[in-house]
Amino acid sequence: MLASLALVVIAIISGYTLKQKELNFETLAFQLTMPGLDEEILFRGVLLGLLLTILSDKSAIGKFNFGNPSLLIISILFGLVHGLGFEHDQQIYFHFFNIFSTGLTGYGLGWIAINSRSILLPAVTHNLFNFLLNFISMI
Repeated sequence: MLASLALVVIAIISGYTLKQKELNFETLAFQLTMPGLDEEILFRGVLLGLLLTILSDKSAIGKFNFGNPSLLIISILFGLVHGLGFEHDQQIYFHFFNIFSTGLTGYGLGWIAINSRSILLPAVTHNLFNFLLNFISMI
């Protein structure tokens, strides 16, 4: 629950730095409902669940033990998916800040999923995160 609150606070702070959109209720309604459903089912439900059953529980790099590498792999994939996009002139772009920021967010959502043993809390957190990020940037 504390991790969910931390992600929501990050969304609010990030939203203040964007300040680029005009108020759009359709976008807000979408962000409040959909991303947590489809992305959490895919990334934290299916992919993370499969990798957790396949990969071992211990992975050490040097002196640091990172636990199961599944969470790191899914976080990187989550960041990569959000880093690829299209510009208005139909040019493909690869935004490294989006990869990093959504990868960290994905890591937090995955941590919540593993510790709560459910995707309900990550889905609600994801929707609230996206809604607040967009809403704060619109006001």
